[in-house]
Amino acid sequence: GDRPLEAGQYFAKLAQRFINALTAPTPEGVLYEVDMRLRPSGKAGPIATTVAGFLAYYDAQAWTWEHMALTRARLVWASPALSAKIDDGLRAILTAERDPQALLSDVADMRARIEKEKPAKSIWSVKYLRGGLIDLEFIAQYLQLHHANRHPEILSGSTETAFENLATASLLAPKTAEMLVRATRFMRQVQGMLRLTVGPAFDADQLPQSLQAALARGAGLEDFATLRTRLIETACEVEATYADIIEKPARG
Repeated sequence: GDRPLEAGQYFAKLAQRFINALTAPTPEGVLYEVDMRLRPSGKAGPIATTVAGFLAYYDAQAWTWEHMALTRARLVWASPALSAKIDDGLRAILTAERDPQALLSDVADMRARIEKEKPAKSIWSVKYLRGGLIDLEFIAQYLQLHHANRHPEILSGSTETAFENLATASLLAPKTAEMLVRATRFMRQVQGMLRLTVGPAFDADQLPQSLQAALARGAGLEDFATLRTRLIETACEVEATYADIIEKPARG
């Protein structure tokens, strides 16, 4: 163009315009919330980075929780050659050999910190609830990072698929994997229905009966009382499994 820019400056401006478009307020609200504080190097880091810089950060500087999040990474768009380069780099990072006790301690400490700073406001806060989505995701992420060095085939950006892969590789008991897959789907159904109706952290026990009935139908259950019981039972199963796999071993 008339005013050429170096590659880094060009892509930084392009990324900022993209973020502005995603977060622009509309009469119906914001399309997407984008938290750029979670990028490598934090809020002071570059908005756009090179592939080499991105991979070098995760290889040498990233915390365990960042590697946990990286198990969920998925490429949105790239040329075939760039896609292969990124996928190979991510796989190398996720399959690196790790100190098993340090990994276990880091995961348990992060979960304890989340529980302290963002405790569930009710049993319907299915993300933060003990035995909820965070526990499910932490189990999947921990097991992938722990075993991927010897079993790279278990890696998946889908929590449900990760559990299935772990069972196929005989790294998770089939019945446990089935329960965790079922729990993940159920918790996400409840979360989705709450987000579509009253918000992600609303106490559904305070809802009108018509909305309670709609929540139950959305989860494929006959009534709200059954939904509430199923939620409590599922959370207890998941919490016990989390304790067996992560919490108790981390205590030594």
